[in-house]
Order: sequence, then structure tokens, then C-alpha cells
Amino acid sequence: MRVKYLCSLSQARKICACIWLLAFVMASPIVLAYEHQQVGERISKKLGEEYYWCIRNLDDEGVARVRFNDVYSLVVILVVPTAIMVFAYSVICWEVWHVMLQRYHMTSGKGLNVVESIPLSKKRQVGFRESLKKGGGQIRLEEETQTVKQVRIVIKMLVAVVVVFVICWAPLLMEHMLTSYGYIVKNEERTGSKMWIKYMSTGFHLLSYFNSCVNPIVYGFMSRSFRESFRQALCRCCRSGRRPNRQPSTNTRTTSLRLNDTR
Repeated sequence: MRVKYLCSLSQARKICACIWLLAFVMASPIVLAYEHQQVGERISKKLGEEYYWCIRNLDDEGVARVRFNDVYSLVVILVVPTAIMVFAYSVICWEVWHVMLQRYHMTSGKGLNVVESIPLSKKRQVGFRESLKKGGGQIRLEEETQTVKQVRIVIKMLVAVVVVFVICWAPLLMEHMLTSYGYIVKNEERTGSKMWIKYMSTGFHLLSYFNSCVNPIVYGFMSRSFRESFRQALCRCCRSGRRPNRQPSTNTRTTSLRLNDTR
């Protein structure tokens, strides 16, 4: 009953509303660091129009607020989420690996005797036992190898998600920190040797936005089940207007034949 209550539509709406409200409150300090200032004076004089932009105020009056916002953003956007993901994904990897080890011990130990659980005649039972002796070990080895591969893929995929997140967000936040503390000097004219700073800053901004769409790409390249599920969902969307073909007679005939074979 508790699971049914937590998974209801009303609870999902409340959780989404709380997440959006929390995100709005946690993003509010950015208002202290940015100011609405006029930019492009030469273009404004030439075109006769004024242009304004929200920029970081690095003057003596506003540099303290900018530094506070940069440290706050570094902790809230990068440090805390990275720590949470590392902890959560480590627990997931440990649980997956632990379940795989339990499955290995259950299959390799003494379990249910498959031969005795199936009511066969003595002659067929002996042949079935011999076939299990010949191919059972190989089948079990292949299943265990496949399970280990799947677990390793899951672990690599989770590690890749964390690494990509850090790569996408760390450059922008560190660039803001270095700029507010004076290690990177941005020239207003941005001419000559200072042009690379403009391109670097623009690239870091685009890299942070790229993180929003890179996770499905990581899942698609590393997870076979994700690719198959995405392909099935895409095929269903393409064939949404078509009615599925039904073959009740064939299914009934196949079922009756299988029942006759087992008798």
C-alpha cells in the first residue's frame, strides 16, 4: 500500500513541484552577481538603438557578490552533485556485483536437482542426465560470463556519466572562479591576444549545455538494452497508426503441438 501511495500521480506532481521550487530557491543567489548594463556602445551609436545585457559586475562594489556566487555555484552545481552521484553509483555498483556473486554461488552450489524434478521415464531420464553432464557446465559458464560482461558494462556506464558531468561543468565554473579572483583578466575590447578568452568562455558555456543531451548518447553507445528499447519505442511511434496483426489460430495450433510433444 505504501509503494502504491508513493507511486501515485498526485505524489509525482507534488515531488516535481517541490523540485522546481527548490531549484528556484537555490538558483536565487545568481541575482546578486549579475547586473543589467548597457553593452555595445559603438553599435548603439551607429544604429541608434540601445542594447542591454545581464553581465557579471566585477567592479569594486560587486566583486564580493560575484565571488560568493562563484564559490556557491561551484559547490552546489559541481561538488555536491558529483559527491552524491559517486556515492549513489558506488552503492548501485556494489549491489549489482553482490547480486551477481550470489547468483554465481547459487548456480554453482547444490541446488534443485533438475533431473529428479522432471517426471520422465527411466530411459529418457538417463539420456537427459547424460546430456546435462556434457553441456550443462558449458551453458553455465557461458551464462556466468555473459552476466559478468553485463555488470561490467553497467559499471563503466555509470562511471562514464560521472566523468562526462565533471568534464562538462568544471571548466565553466573554474573559469568563473579564476576570473572573479583576478587570475584571468577579461579585456572589454577583446582585441588581439585577448580574443582567445572570449572563445574559451563561449566554448565552456556550450560545453555545460552539452551535458543536458550527452547522457542518452552515453547510454546508447554503452548499453545494448537501451538501444533495443529505444529502437522498439521508435518503431512503435512509426507504426502507431497501424493495427497489429493477430494470428489466434496459429498460436493455438502451436500450443497444442507443444502439449502433445510433452506427453
